[in-house]
Amino acid sequence: MLVLTSLILSNTALAVPVQLNQHGRLLDSDNAPVDGIHVLAFRLYDSQLSGTMLWEEGLQVTFVNGYYSVVLGGNTASNPLSDTVLKTQPLYLELEIDGEGPIGLRQEIVSTPYARLAGTATHVDGGTVNASELSIGGNIVVDSSGSWVGETMIISWGDITGIPSDLTDGDDNTQLSEQEVEDMITNGSVDLAAGTTLSGNAILTSADTLSADWSNTTNIPQDLQDGDQDTVGALSCGAGEVAKFNGTSWGCEADLVLGEQEVEDLVSNSPLDLAAGTTIGGAAVMTSTTCNTGEILSFDGTDWVCSSFQALLDGDGDGIMAWADCDDTDAQILESTNDADCDGIATSDDCDDNDPNIAALSGTTSDCPGSSCKQLLDAGLSTGDGAYWIKTGSDPAIQMECDMTTDGGGWTICAKQEFSSGGNYLGNSQLSSSWGSFGSNQYGHDCSTRMYEVSGGGDVQFALMGSKQNEWQWVSPFNTTAFSNRLSGDEDGSSCDQNVPVTTCKGSASGGEIAVSKYPACHNYGGHRTSDSYFIYQVSDSINSNILMEIGQGDVNHPVGIRPDCGGSDWFGSCGDAAGSVTYQSDHCSGRNGGVVTVAFREL
Repeated sequence: MLVLTSLILSNTALAVPVQLNQHGRLLDSDNAPVDGIHVLAFRLYDSQLSGTMLWEEGLQVTFVNGYYSVVLGGNTASNPLSDTVLKTQPLYLELEIDGEGPIGLRQEIVSTPYARLAGTATHVDGGTVNASELSIGGNIVVDSSGSWVGETMIISWGDITGIPSDLTDGDDNTQLSEQEVEDMITNGSVDLAAGTTLSGNAILTSADTLSADWSNTTNIPQDLQDGDQDTVGALSCGAGEVAKFNGTSWGCEADLVLGEQEVEDLVSNSPLDLAAGTTIGGAAVMTSTTCNTGEILSFDGTDWVCSSFQALLDGDGDGIMAWADCDDTDAQILESTNDADCDGIATSDDCDDNDPNIAALSGTTSDCPGSSCKQLLDAGLSTGDGAYWIKTGSDPAIQMECDMTTDGGGWTICAKQEFSSGGNYLGNSQLSSSWGSFGSNQYGHDCSTRMYEVSGGGDVQFALMGSKQNEWQWVSPFNTTAFSNRLSGDEDGSSCDQNVPVTTCKGSASGGEIAVSKYPACHNYGGHRTSDSYFIYQVSDSINSNILMEIGQGDVNHPVGIRPDCGGSDWFGSCGDAAGSVTYQSDHCSGRNGGVVTVAFREL
C-alpha cells in the first residue's frame, strides 16, 4: 500500500507557463519512504470518481527519501498540457506508480495566487483579444455584435496627412470641359438614352416604324395622282377583244388564245402535220414506212425500222434462235442447251452449269480441281488457308493444302514433317514420293513431281516454313528439272548445280526481297543424295560455305536450317544454330528445336 503524503503543483511567476511543476512525497504501506527509480503515471480527470480522463503522462522518476519533483506537460510537441484541459473545472489529478493501480483518491487541482490574479487581465500587449464587448472607463465602445457604439469621431480635412497632390484642392478640377465632351462624342459611338431629342425634335431610329401618308407624298406622276384605279376600266373594247399591255400602255386587241373546246375541234376536225419525234403518252408513234418483201416493222429502241423476219429470230446469225442463245448479239456465245448458266463454259467442262459464278478449276471438288494454289488465288477463287482439290499433269486430282496468307499467299504445300526427339527426317523419299496421312503433320505429295508438273519443268519459288518462330524463307528461281534430276539420280556430282543459280531470297525477317548469288544442290552427292536419314541438300556458295537454306540430317552435323533473314552463314557445324537461323532436330541432330517444317512452292 502506497501513501501520497504531499502533492504540490506550482509554476514560475515570470510568464504564463505551459508546464506545471509537481512535487510530492510517497511512503509505502509501512510508512517507509520510497527510494530509487520508479515510473509515475499522471492522469487528469473531470471527476474525483470515474469521469473522463482528459490527459495522461508517464515519467521515470527518482525518489530520495520518498521525495520527488517532476515537470508535467514537458512534451509540448506530441503530448502538450493544453489550456483546454486546464480550463476544465473541477479538475482532478490521479497518480499511479509502476502500474500498480491508482494511489488513493484523485486530488483536486486548485489555483495558486498567481493563477488567481491571472483571472483578471491587467493589460494586453502584442496579442489578440477575444471578448464579448469592450469598455473604456466603464463606457461600452464596442458592443457584443462588434459594432462601434462610442462617440462619433470627427475628422477634419486639415488633419489628414498624405493626401495625393491631385486631391489636395478637393478634386474640383476633374470635370470634363466642353471641348473634351465634344471630342468624346465625335470620336466614338455613344449609346444615347431612350427619349433623347435633337433641338427638341424626336430622333428616328431603326427600331421605329415609319408610316407615310399618301397626302404627304410629293412629285407623284400625273397618271397615278388619282390612285390609278381606272386605267383599264376606262378602256372600251369590242366583242371578242381583251385588254392587252403593249409595253407602254393598255389597249384593246382580239383574243387569240384558243379554248380547250376549240383545240379539240381543231384536232378532231382537220388533219395535222405533227413534228418528227411526236409521242403519245411518251411512246413513239409509228408512221407509214415502205419495207421490202419479207420484212416486217420492228422497234429498235429508238424508232420503228424494217427488219427481216430471220433477223428477229436470230440476231447474231449463228443459227441459234434468240430464245436459246445466251447472247443473240454475239455469234461466239454458246447456246443455252450447251451452257445452261451462260457463263461461256460448255456444260461438259463446267463444274456447276447452273451457277455462272462456279466455273472450271475452282478447286472445290475433285471434278473441279485447280492446277495449283496460286492459280486459284489469281482467279479469285481462294477461300483462305485450307484444303483444295488440285490436279497437276496427268495425275488424278488430290486434296492439297494451300497457304493463302504467307507473303501474299498462293503456296502449294507438298510436304510436312514434325521433328521431335529424332528419327524423323526430310530425305529423298520424303521429297520425291507420296507418303503419310494428309491432314496430319507428317505427309508428302511428291514435291519433286508436283513442282515439275505445275511449272512445266521450269522455275518456282521454293519455301521452307517452320513452326518454332512461325518463320519462313523462300528462294528463287528454283529449277524444278534440276531438282527432279538430282533426286532421281540422273544428275550427280560432288559440286553444286552452278548452272541454275538462286538470285532472290525473302524471309519473315528479311524486310523484303534480298538479291543473292547462291547455288542449289550443294553437298547433295553420294549417300547424301539418295538416302533419307543421311540426306543433305544445301543452297549456298559451295559445300558448307555461306549456307542460305539446308535440308539435312547426315554426318551428325546437318539439321534442317531456315534463314528467315536471308543472311548467309557458315555451315551448321555440330548441328548448331548459325546466327539468324532456326534449326530443327533430325535423325542425326538431336537437341535442336522441335516443331513442324512445311515444304511449299509457288510458280513464278
